[in-house]
Parts: sequence; structure tokens; C-alpha cells
Amino acid sequence: MPLTILTIITSLNTIIIMQCLARRKRVGWWLSLANQVFWAVVVWQTEAWGLILLQVAMVITAYQGLRNWR
Repeated sequence: MPLTILTIITSLNTIIIMQCLARRKRVGWWLSLANQVFWAVVVWQTEAWGLILLQVAMVITAYQGLRNWR
């Protein structure tokens, strides 16, 4: 998959996820976890290793969101 298409998909997914979370939809946390796969590929292909810290934080946050969901 070309990098441009991958980054567009990842960005759109992130926007959708943020909208779900803003509307207090639990599915947003699941989508966030799934979206990290796309982010990992973007990090790998662009060699933007500094984003790994952000990605780890996002996984932890999504996991905590799922665990603490009420």
C-alpha cells in the first residue's frame, strides 16, 4: 500500500475515533487499538522512530479507556 494512501487512512481513522470518543462511544477505544497497527506501519515506513513513544501512550490510554469504561 502506498504511503500516501496509508497516511490518509490512518488520519481518517484517527478523526473517526476522536469523534466516537467525544460522543462517549465505547467502540472508539476498540478502534483506537486497531488503528495502532496502521500507525506502526507508518512509523516503520517513514522511520519516524520518535512516534513510537506516542504510539505506546495511545495503546496504554486505549486499554485504560476500555478497562475503565462505565
